[in-house]
Amino acid sequence: MNLKKQSLALAIATVLGLSASPIALAQTADQSAEEEGLMEEVVVTGVRRSLMDSAAIKRDADQIMDAISAEEIGKLPDLNVAEALQRITGVQIGRNDAGDGSSFQVRGLSQNNVEVNGRSLMGSTSDNRTNTFSAIASSQFKAIKVIKTPTADMIEGSLGATIQLETFKPLDFKEQTIQYNVQGIDNSLNDDLGYTVQGLYGNNWETGAGRWGIVVNASYEDRTVTTQTGDYNWQPVNNYNQLSNLPTDYDHTVYRVQQVNFESKPFFFETFAFDGTISWEPTDDLLFSLSYNRNDQTRDRFQARILHVGTAGWQRLTADDLQTATFTRAAQGEMMDDGNGNLVPVTGDLTRTLIMASTFDHAPNRTAANYETIETDQEVYGFNAEWTPGDWSIRFDAGFSETLYDRYNINTATNWNDPAVGNANRAGWSFNFLQGGDLPAVVPVFYDSSQNLLDLHSYQWNNFSARFDINNLSEDAYKLDFTRNVDFAGFKLHDFGARFATREVDRVSDRFMNSGGANLDGIRNLGDMEEYQPGFVTDFFGPSDPIFDGFSGNVPRTWVAPKVRNRNFWEEYQNILVPN
Repeated sequence: MNLKKQSLALAIATVLGLSASPIALAQTADQSAEEEGLMEEVVVTGVRRSLMDSAAIKRDADQIMDAISAEEIGKLPDLNVAEALQRITGVQIGRNDAGDGSSFQVRGLSQNNVEVNGRSLMGSTSDNRTNTFSAIASSQFKAIKVIKTPTADMIEGSLGATIQLETFKPLDFKEQTIQYNVQGIDNSLNDDLGYTVQGLYGNNWETGAGRWGIVVNASYEDRTVTTQTGDYNWQPVNNYNQLSNLPTDYDHTVYRVQQVNFESKPFFFETFAFDGTISWEPTDDLLFSLSYNRNDQTRDRFQARILHVGTAGWQRLTADDLQTATFTRAAQGEMMDDGNGNLVPVTGDLTRTLIMASTFDHAPNRTAANYETIETDQEVYGFNAEWTPGDWSIRFDAGFSETLYDRYNINTATNWNDPAVGNANRAGWSFNFLQGGDLPAVVPVFYDSSQNLLDLHSYQWNNFSARFDINNLSEDAYKLDFTRNVDFAGFKLHDFGARFATREVDRVSDRFMNSGGANLDGIRNLGDMEEYQPGFVTDFFGPSDPIFDGFSGNVPRTWVAPKVRNRNFWEEYQNILVPN
């Protein structure tokens, strides 16, 4: 069970068959030994067995590699393969906006091959050596190997390492196995309860035609993650015109808040994973297998933010409610310009002033919204045959891999008031870092006192842009390998073979940008647009979801923002604003 602030995870797992209690097995063995007066065998399973398997994989390998096995993956709180990989030495992972493990590097390199049962897993970009694991559930795999020194029989092209993902094999099961896991997640920032369901079935049996086996492993996840952020960025004043209304003529560096950003980002994840294999072993030296692996994920993200800017030279800080903090300290290796373009060490003491509270009389304040949906479909499937007559081992594999990556992103931004009538009509904003509360005070100051953050007349639509990316990558590969065990002139093994592959990459990228913003018959103010054509704005805009619930402080909690989080609606509205 994981317990985190504002979230509760509840997991229920039931395992039958192979995953029976290891403690019970050990006790049974001990009791039998005592009754018979001797110890015949102790069967080790569970976590200890998985550690032994991982150590054996690394010890017996011909390359420098590391590995983790199924029990290790299952016992760790890993949402996907990337988070499982971070347990391995030399692997660093990156996280996406929702905080999930996504990208990865091996020894600082991102150009790494990824294989599923020895077949290429096509990446989500035009460069197949760059992959992301955010959509791939770790529960599908019994082992993950990181091979850092390639051999001649491996697929070429990796700079950092080759990641080999191995799924469960039907003939590995000693008896019928059923396993399922249900997990629910409740987050106080979301109204919806997220959940994950995973199930596995594996079995094999003897028939008159040989030994048959099947394994099916599937999972489904529906999850919502919301992040809320408040950023306060401080910078030195680089245009002293901003300080011209203040009573003090500063002769040293003054810092003021450069930008304040409040935003809410809800993410909606829907992930489906499936792995299935059928194996037939007609004789002890002949094995045929068909396997199919698929991972699909749809991730929707909606971002609504409000931005207070304090960088324009014509913005002035006012003396109203001015509060400062000045300090002096010894120089600590800083450099300064000597007036001739040369940097020289600073000597003596340094004096700095922080403007802790004041008001920007006018500012290019704005709100922005971004909607993005990413659909990733990855599949790997194929046929494998292995024949081991005598000292020989002959293996044939036909593998097929395809990835479809569809990214849809649309942005819209609104300014406060109408900049067409001049900077003097822009709204300002005040700040106070000395006011008590969880969050420093940031308050908009409108030129027209009748306006507020929920008044449509306070906004004009000044930007509308969109981007669409579709990547389709596929590979067909055929491989024939021969291995012979020999004992001649110090050689123990002869291994040779051939591989033929064809790879296709199709990429489509469209972008649209209208920096002048959307308008309705030349009207750009949202309130005027709504009056001109009722419903045109209110069908699309509305109050944003409130943020920072439970945190004190005088800051914006809600404002006007796009209210629809649906790709079809965005596309319909886009066609209205930008026909064709």
